[in-house]
Amino acid sequence: MIGLISTVVGFLSTVLPLLVNYLITRQNQKHELEITKLRIEAVREGIDPIKLAADIAAIVREGENLRYHDSVITTNEYINILRGSVRPLLTYFFFFLFIGIKTATASLMFEKGYDAFKVLDVVWDSYTQSLFGAILGFWFGTRSMIYFSENIQNGTLVSVVKPTDKK
Repeated sequence: MIGLISTVVGFLSTVLPLLVNYLITRQNQKHELEITKLRIEAVREGIDPIKLAADIAAIVREGENLRYHDSVITTNEYINILRGSVRPLLTYFFFFLFIGIKTATASLMFEKGYDAFKVLDVVWDSYTQSLFGAILGFWFGTRSMIYFSENIQNGTLVSVVKPTDKK
């Protein structure tokens, strides 16, 4: 039961970003409408929208330059590689730690004389199943949801079900 719940939670974790993306898109459209109204108001009051747009573009470029500077704080290539590898290395470390603990548990239980079914019950418990289901739901649910949302937006969604020919 916990495995099923975690799979559903993992899948929902892929659907929630799409829902948030929809809400953000809706909010952006409202924002664009308000900007258009403000532009019309600015023209009525004699404010130059081109100069205003140039000022906003300068602020955006400044933010981009700050982020770029932050990403290349040092010119040392190895430091930048190390900074970029922290998350993947921690992920691999904890994955291999998890596998090591499960392997050590199984080998100790086999040494103590437990049968394979008892070892499997301990090593592949409901918590491990739920973790496994959540990871699969997150990674593979995300890919399929992205595929469907992109193809629906582009209008290129093609059914994979082919009608059978009646003979």
